[in-house]
Amino acid sequence: MKTLLAAAGAILLSISAASATPYTWTLSGGTDSGSGTLDTGAASGGGLEVTDLSGTVYFDGGVYAGSVSLIGGEPSFPGAIAEPEAVAYDNIVYPSAPAGLVDGNGILMGLAGGPYVIEITLRGSGNYEVPISSSAAAGPTLYTATGLTFTLTEVPEPSSVALLAAGLFALATLRRRR
Repeated sequence: MKTLLAAAGAILLSISAASATPYTWTLSGGTDSGSGTLDTGAASGGGLEVTDLSGTVYFDGGVYAGSVSLIGGEPSFPGAIAEPEAVAYDNIVYPSAPAGLVDGNGILMGLAGGPYVIEITLRGSGNYEVPISSSAAAGPTLYTATGLTFTLTEVPEPSSVALLAAGLFALATLRRRR
C-alpha cells in the first residue's frame, strides 16, 4: 500500500517537474517546406528560448533538403552572432504572439550533410523568410525562400499519466479506509 502511494506521488512529482515545453513546427510556402519538433526553456523578453530543434526541410526543388538541427543552443543575449557563419539570431519563439512566432533575429539551424545554415526570420505580419547560406565565414546567401508561413503547435502534456496516478492514489486511499 505504501509502495503504491509512493509510486503515485513520484509520478505526479515527475510530471510537475518537467520544465521544457515541446512544440511541433511547420514551415510552408510554394514548393518550400519543413517540419519537426522543438523544445523551449526559460522565458526571455516575452518569448521562450529554443533549447533543441530537429526536423527536415525541402527547399529550392530539393537542392537544400534533409535533416536540420539547432545551431547556437541558447544565446546569452538577443542578436547573438553565430560564428563562423556571422548570422544574427536569438533562437527565441513567441508562441502566444498573434503577429509572429519568430522575430527578425530568427532561429538558426544547420542542414545535415552540407555546409549550410538556415535561418527562419519574420519579415512582416505572418510572412517569413528563410535565407540559406554557406557556413563559410560571411558566406553568401545561396537561396532565399520568401512568403512562407511558420506554425508552432504545443505538444500536449501526457495527462493520461497524471490521471492514472490520481486514480491509483484514490484507490489506495479507499482501500486504506476499509
